[in-house]
Amino acid sequence: MGWFVGYDGHFHFDNIGDSYIKNNVPYVAFRALPALLGALTVPTVFLIMWESGYTLPAAIVASGLVLFDNAHIGQTRLILLDATLVFAMSVSVLSYVRFYKMRHDPFGRKWWKWLLLTGVALSCVISTKYVGVFTFFTIGSAVALDLWGLLDINRKGGALSLPLFGKHFAARVTGLILVPFMFYLFWFQVHFAVLNRSGPGNDFMSPEFQETLSDNIMTANSVGIDYFDSITLRHKETKTYLHSHPDKYPLRYEDGRVSSQGQQVTGYPFNDTNNHWQVLPAKPFPEDQLSGHRVK
Repeated sequence: MGWFVGYDGHFHFDNIGDSYIKNNVPYVAFRALPALLGALTVPTVFLIMWESGYTLPAAIVASGLVLFDNAHIGQTRLILLDATLVFAMSVSVLSYVRFYKMRHDPFGRKWWKWLLLTGVALSCVISTKYVGVFTFFTIGSAVALDLWGLLDINRKGGALSLPLFGKHFAARVTGLILVPFMFYLFWFQVHFAVLNRSGPGNDFMSPEFQETLSDNIMTANSVGIDYFDSITLRHKETKTYLHSHPDKYPLRYEDGRVSSQGQQVTGYPFNDTNNHWQVLPAKPFPEDQLSGHRVK
């Protein structure tokens, strides 16, 4: 939604109470999406109950409980992902109910339509929040029971042959696993294409990924390192330098442990000449070509 309305990410939502108006935040558009999806959740719940075979009063009561639920009303007024998650979950359930009702006409156009729509909706669930994996488990359990029923010799029409059962199994794997996975990767590609600037969440990502972001501080301040340069290495969290000591570890400790008597290298929080390390090549360069070799 931010990309559609031209939001450039200048406001980081750091402090509660900061004015959206003074900071030119398109909050109306941000709130419009969860409000719309929250409103659409109510008729979706009605359709779930109706398609599941419940009476009209039961469907009205169920959708009314969602309509007048304070938590649902609250979360659809906020700039959060919960309304998107709940709507995608309800669409997943509705699509699977419609798919299950087509079980007597397998491999038809509508059968495939609702199977694929279930997979796409499940992908939207897991792409919104990882807690949506429980929706996968719920529908996956229903699919497993349905497949088990296809092998029941007491079912109407008898058990399916193994080749036909294999077709049913492959279709469900395609529609409910492969399609959601590919759609999930598609949303990742969208994120990489749209969210290409640095932000407050950089620290959660690897340095390699941070280098791909525009206006990244680490990339802007980085310098090339050649062999034979002297460098210092500082730990990001503890702010300590990699430090070399002249002492060696003891050959044998009091508790009986044995070491290789290697040189002691630790973290040291202060500036010291022993914090400096020289980068040497694994294979020596010719004497007349010692400079200008960049470390890759």
